[in-house]
Amino acid sequence: MTDLFDCPYCDYKGSEAWTHLMKDHISIRDQWDPNRRPQQESVDRPVMIFDHTTGSVSQYLIPMHKITRRLEFDAGHRVYQHESKCNHIHGHRYVVEVECTGGLDELGRIVDFSVIKTKFGQWIDDNLDHGMILFKDDPLCLVWSHGEISHHKQKHFIMNKNPTAENIAEMLYAQANQMLASDGFKVTKITVWETPNCRAEYSEEVSQSR
Repeated sequence: MTDLFDCPYCDYKGSEAWTHLMKDHISIRDQWDPNRRPQQESVDRPVMIFDHTTGSVSQYLIPMHKITRRLEFDAGHRVYQHESKCNHIHGHRYVVEVECTGGLDELGRIVDFSVIKTKFGQWIDDNLDHGMILFKDDPLCLVWSHGEISHHKQKHFIMNKNPTAENIAEMLYAQANQMLASDGFKVTKITVWETPNCRAEYSEEVSQSR
């Protein structure tokens, strides 16, 4: 078994990885019944669960704290070349959920919730709230930017992609991580609700091949 094992955290491989993992990274817990989750105390490092019935590591438990901050804004948009009524200008009461993860500070917080609202929430208010969200290739962009509507200084935001809930979530994910990176935590997922029944999520997962 150890000849096929690589340390998931470092560059050690084979039996060297096994010894290194047990010594430097992992608290080993026996799991006699693979269907039973073992009891565990609070830990601050990854935990490897060894399944004696199969003679292999069955899973890794990586302690992680997550928080979610909810933000809301009102905006109009249209999905350019949509096959149905969403091709027409309409609006939503958008709800944005900002999921974050990171280490805890001396008070036991990833970050104060007000930081997300003050920084990222303000950007949403300034750029999206009570405005029109349009795709850069949509002919309506010309009307908003250079046509008669432009003389009335109507608020609008131009996206590089069609303003579907999926693309708005992706755009907000990139913007949130750019704005909040210096605060010492990671925005791991953005969820955008267009209606109480319809939501889209965007996150980025790291895949490691063995």
